[in-house]
Amino acid sequence: LEAVEPKEIARRWIKIVADLLAELGRPQPEVIGYRIHDVGQSFFFTEEIDALYASIDLAEAALNIALDEKAGFSVEHYQRLISNSIFSLKARFEEESNPKLLALQEAAKQQNVPFLWDDDLVSLGYGPSASIWPIDKTPVTDDSLTWSQYYSIPLAFITGTNGKSTTTRLASQILRGSGIIVGFSSTDGIWAGDECLDHGDYSGPGGAREVLRNPRVNAAILEVARGGLLRRGLGAEKADAALITNVAEDHLGEYGVNTLAELIEAKFIVRKSLGADGKLILNADDTGIVSFVQKLGTSLTNEIVWFSLDKNNLKFADHFLKQGSAYFVDAGRLVAQTGAEVRTICTVTDVPITLNGYARHNIYNALAAAALTHTMGASIEQIGAGLCSFVGDQKNNPGRGNIFTINGATIMVDFAHNPHGLNAVVDTLLQYPAQR
Repeated sequence: LEAVEPKEIARRWIKIVADLLAELGRPQPEVIGYRIHDVGQSFFFTEEIDALYASIDLAEAALNIALDEKAGFSVEHYQRLISNSIFSLKARFEEESNPKLLALQEAAKQQNVPFLWDDDLVSLGYGPSASIWPIDKTPVTDDSLTWSQYYSIPLAFITGTNGKSTTTRLASQILRGSGIIVGFSSTDGIWAGDECLDHGDYSGPGGAREVLRNPRVNAAILEVARGGLLRRGLGAEKADAALITNVAEDHLGEYGVNTLAELIEAKFIVRKSLGADGKLILNADDTGIVSFVQKLGTSLTNEIVWFSLDKNNLKFADHFLKQGSAYFVDAGRLVAQTGAEVRTICTVTDVPITLNGYARHNIYNALAAAALTHTMGASIEQIGAGLCSFVGDQKNNPGRGNIFTINGATIMVDFAHNPHGLNAVVDTLLQYPAQR
């Protein structure tokens, strides 16, 4: 490996993948490529959803051949390696093959019907319209399926370094006030309305599918973390809105993400889920996010909704002239503005999790939740009521700025797990009134 240049390994790998697929009689991938980073290389190509595990075997076989020095010099040796790999690969592709699953996926796409699948289940429709089948009993796409009965529900993704779970819970509280049964998945678990379906880290596609297949759920708010995005992608193909709370250095060195710039790019995967009318909600005070948006330029076609603690943020000037929307703090009030229209949501101190305005990070979370739910149809009045009724205690938001009073002492419990989060806690405590 050390004797061969990384680009040469990648060049070989791409050719070998193409040769193996051709020998197997499979179509060439729509996308194939590689990425060289500080601690290694990442390789990728697209395949059908009934061939993903077999494709991993093929990718590994191609890499082993690419690293074989003799394969780079001898045609006979190269052909022998290809032939030796084909027998086992063919069996793997045949074992995984599910033509009915592919047919259902294509039919759902043509009918514009939500489609979900995993190792065990396949489903059509979200929420009350969802129908679910075991993967080995995938229905035939004939006249027995009534496509008109399947539909989507309002759906949003939330990602970022810190504040994801709190914002997810805030947004759920806001939407619940309008009578909607909200399903959400997060690093704490899965909920359908007030019912916790399971505890644990469900910030990946598995948690998203559990929410979207629940028949009680009328709207879904799905927290997605870096690990899930890079290992398994998004849990749904289309969303109405996507929110990035902030991006700071955390979990660097995993899955080829070694710098803050690379982490920001990974978080922006959520924008891939947005249709033409989908809105991207971003932190205008996060310099890394703002710089990345500027880098994307005209390739970013979705409407951006900004939020900030500073109403004078320079990014807003042209934004409002184009009738854009932003959410910010003005004279102690949370404010929503679109174009020239300005509306007060509530005062900062009326939102319990801001701790009388001392917890600046939770002011950001409140603004983000307001922006997200407003794009999902909540009224300003509903947003204000939801923010003011959310008590961030150990029951409703465990481990996140929980305040206790014991024997005359005030205690804050927060599981801040990175420097960015710890700084937010320290900043809060430095402002909190105390004699010692």
